[in-house]
Amino acid sequence: MCGPVLTIYGDVGPVTGDVEHPGDVRIFGSVRPGRRVRAGGSLRVSRDVRGAELSAGADLFVHGLAAGPGAVLDAVGSVTVRQAVEARILAGRDVTIRASAERCRIHAGGEVRVDGAPGVLRGGAVHAARGVTVRRLEPWAGRPGVLRVGVPPFPEIRKDLEERLAFARSKGSLPALVEELERRLRRHDAAGPGDGPSHVTV
Repeated sequence: MCGPVLTIYGDVGPVTGDVEHPGDVRIFGSVRPGRRVRAGGSLRVSRDVRGAELSAGADLFVHGLAAGPGAVLDAVGSVTVRQAVEARILAGRDVTIRASAERCRIHAGGEVRVDGAPGVLRGGAVHAARGVTVRRLEPWAGRPGVLRVGVPPFPEIRKDLEERLAFARSKGSLPALVEELERRLRRHDAAGPGDGPSHVTV
């Protein structure tokens, strides 16, 4: 836990406006399109996130669906979500998807796991530093998905990090989030090619 807990009993939408809090945030509802939620600590949403941007200084949990366009889940720690469609997911540690991910862009500093039921990864692109576990890989509309495992400096990862850092700075995001994004960018630039990444295309 990081500082006081902010609890919202209902949806984050036009009535609440955007949410920014230095501690943990608990939302017993959904996050509506176009909203932004920033937590200095952990962030937990009990229902869905649709077309909204969430940032957490620790771990981030979405117990429902995270769906785009425009859905972003960004955590200094790990991200856990039941289902994701057309979402961007960035985690300093692990990403866990309980059911399925479709047409998502996922970047994890640790592992990516899509190993629940049905455990399907469909299309999209996944970059994981330490490994990917998935029950089933499927293309989307005939287009293959791409898995990359390892720490070499993929250009796509650097672009993701630059975009998130620019967004965080422009919106006056919490200092801990900006600092962590800067650290990720420095680690990315310092990474050597090593033995090369593993590429898996379905």
